[in-house]
Amino acid sequence: MAKIKFEEKIGVINAELLKRRSRWQLNVRSDLDFDDVQQIVRLHIWKKWHKWDQSRALEPWLNCVIKRQITNVLRNNYMSFSRPCLRCPANEDNELCAIYVRQCLECPLYAKWAKSKKSAYDVKLPLPLEHHMREIEVSSSNAEINYEDRAQIVHERVVKRLNKTQRKIYEMLYIHHLEEDEIAKRMNYKPTDEKRKTTRYKQLENYKKHFLSIAKHILSEGEIV
Repeated sequence: MAKIKFEEKIGVINAELLKRRSRWQLNVRSDLDFDDVQQIVRLHIWKKWHKWDQSRALEPWLNCVIKRQITNVLRNNYMSFSRPCLRCPANEDNELCAIYVRQCLECPLYAKWAKSKKSAYDVKLPLPLEHHMREIEVSSSNAEINYEDRAQIVHERVVKRLNKTQRKIYEMLYIHHLEEDEIAKRMNYKPTDEKRKTTRYKQLENYKKHFLSIAKHILSEGEIV
């Protein structure tokens, strides 16, 4: 059987990449927009094309490769100084927070970032003033705080309070960052409204609320910072 070439599946690859456009949060760098990221990922997929087992579906393999590469781009270009909200399970679109409503100084992790890495973030990633007035305040110090370690502590403490099934869901959502459709498939969950083909899953919604409640309690204890 003839091998499928990269070029033959470029439409599928582009479609999978476009699914991530709405989630791309690194918009403050004019020299690295999502189109650039797509090109980086396409090149990587082309280089690794021989690793796809063509006896299996392409989309799951693409999903894994794309997620890893986008994570690498974020880590290499952004995460070292970005606010901890981007790695927090309470993070929501438009700088909203499921715990504090807005991503703000009320959160101990955000407050610590504002006092330490924010100035380095502002220098490394210049911000358009009309869109980021809140993020150009002068910070008072530049102490080195490892927010990756603190996020990991939060994850570990949440996981300790979960049962086996909850732990599996949590890790897929917030550690491996799988799409909800993929998680639902693995857990055999059905959409909320199958007739309308709704992509929401009641079980996952309930789990996420439970996880956020635990995370809020852990942060309120004040020991993470």
